[in-house]
Amino acid sequence: LTEWPHAIMGSFSSDYLSLPGTLLETVMVHHQRYFPVERVRTADNNGASKPQKNDSSRATANDLLPYFITVSNNHRDQAAATIKQGNERVLKARLADGKFFYFDDQRTKLGERKDQLSQLTYQQGLGTYKDKTERLARLADLLTKKLSLEAKIAIPLERAMELFKLDLVTNLVRELPELQGYVGSWYAEIEGAPPEVVQAIASHYSPRHNDDTIPGDLVGRFVAVLDKIDHVTGLFLLGKRPTGSSDPFALRRNAQGVVDIVVDGLADYHVDAAWMIDELTQSFEPLLADERAKRKRTAEPKEGKDNKTKFEIEDFIAQRLRAKLLDRGFPREIVEAVMTVRNPLEDMADTVVRCCSLQKLLASKDGFEVVRGGVRVGNILDANSGDKVDENKLHEPIEKELWKGFNDLVKSEWEQNGVFKSPANQEDYDKLLELLRPLSPLINQFFDGVMVNDPDKVKKENRHALLKNIDKYYRSVANFPKLQPLLP
Repeated sequence: LTEWPHAIMGSFSSDYLSLPGTLLETVMVHHQRYFPVERVRTADNNGASKPQKNDSSRATANDLLPYFITVSNNHRDQAAATIKQGNERVLKARLADGKFFYFDDQRTKLGERKDQLSQLTYQQGLGTYKDKTERLARLADLLTKKLSLEAKIAIPLERAMELFKLDLVTNLVRELPELQGYVGSWYAEIEGAPPEVVQAIASHYSPRHNDDTIPGDLVGRFVAVLDKIDHVTGLFLLGKRPTGSSDPFALRRNAQGVVDIVVDGLADYHVDAAWMIDELTQSFEPLLADERAKRKRTAEPKEGKDNKTKFEIEDFIAQRLRAKLLDRGFPREIVEAVMTVRNPLEDMADTVVRCCSLQKLLASKDGFEVVRGGVRVGNILDANSGDKVDENKLHEPIEKELWKGFNDLVKSEWEQNGVFKSPANQEDYDKLLELLRPLSPLINQFFDGVMVNDPDKVKKENRHALLKNIDKYYRSVANFPKLQPLLP
């Protein structure tokens, strides 16, 4: 921003170091474009030097020093003192305001601010922030039951959902909006909230920008996913979709946040994002109906409109998941095969696991032959193919051999008491694909020696049923016909 950049060191009262470091840094960096100065290293108990870390969720002392560096557009030494004095005066005023709001806000407990949220509009047509917090508290309760979350997660999650937006009505956040989340965590800590709740309030906005990371705490990840998917769903239902490069409501960033957190931070919990979208759509309906009534518009038939919008929301999030998988280096054919076999949002982490298993299979010896078998089976079947096999109507030796091989090599090894066991992790998927490996030569012999689509309807249906049983195993991993371009 300067033609003649000249660094000048300034200082401020050390009394302000009692404030949270993030508050001081926000004032200096975002509002004044100063460089804060901090202690980089300190000695541990063994005398070694180690880096200090500043936890932005804590309302305690920080590692900052009472200095700052500003860059002036004047390189003359005689002007440095005046420039230094002027910047110190401006910073002092801003820090004084921040200190005043910080302590003045604490005169009112966070929990006593709930009613104030009803005066703060979340989005025209989607109610207030009080509506949002109550909606997400209900969804968090349903999610806790659906995932059978243990008490050490469920209890702080419930408490965090009560407090996570209350700092929006504090004076400090009104003055410094960049601090939303952090302010609530500071006040919650001062009021004696558990550490898990404090951290979740601070981290639930993460990732706040492209270079940010997902929340580092488990409860914060759940809160963040709930908050972000609510935002995307609500704005889509309101018709506020991104267009071209325009995304005023940061829907792309929020959708990417949902994907990153679920895949990288909640993989062990099998979070069903599609289910959450359904639940939120139902919760938003009364608000949207009121909005339509205010605008005197006739509501479209609910079923058609909601189904179309839910599909658009799911597709919007799925696009981010697809991009993430491609960025990880998975071939496009593998990504498409995995994502098209069933709704990837029902378990995004499982989608990644299946991509890993397929990539491992293709890299193994004779892996392409396993894929070739799945491709041939999947290509000839259609949605109307049945799965009831009449063994008495298997006439050709190879079809008898294939049916026996499937039952002996695959079905008996995988199913428990006649019930198909859904794979739960990559080890399961790898094992299932290995079971299919010895079946590949039989499948090739079957297609080479038998007319599957026989003119005899009974033979055709029975052969389709045989293949349908085998295809069930392939489709538990991926839509194998999508892998055909990879075959040599």
